[in-house]
Amino acid sequence: MSVAMKWWLAAMALASCGTPTDPGSSGGFTTTQVILRDEAVEAATVRYASEGLTVAGVVCRPRAAGKHPLLMVNHGGWVGLGSELNPFTSVCVALARAGYFVIEPSYRGEDGSAGTIELCLGEATDIRTMLAIALLEPAVDPARVG
Repeated sequence: MSVAMKWWLAAMALASCGTPTDPGSSGGFTTTQVILRDEAVEAATVRYASEGLTVAGVVCRPRAAGKHPLLMVNHGGWVGLGSELNPFTSVCVALARAGYFVIEPSYRGEDGSAGTIELCLGEATDIRTMLAIALLEPAVDPARVG
């Protein structure tokens, strides 16, 4: 099986579990720390509400005007975002430099997020909630999402 097919299957499995929370109830993203801000990119840790919990994540955005394609990057394992918090090793920052608006959710119980780690339960809801919030960002082109 090709790598692309494995990624597609993983994305479909994730999309099939959990229930998205209404993004309007969350109030959007709240920046907790700016990781990097230069002429091309702004990267920050954020918090957002999902099912009554406060969940962490990272948002990296191009500073150029206009609407940008949205990419969501989900990490594997149970160790949190790790190197993504370092602007020099961050995939999020690199993709934003390439013109993408990037979101990276942490999971419940990780990186200061409320709740406890589950398997394909609340985390899936939190991921879909972060996606729904990002789609409301003015700098995101909702017709180009990956």
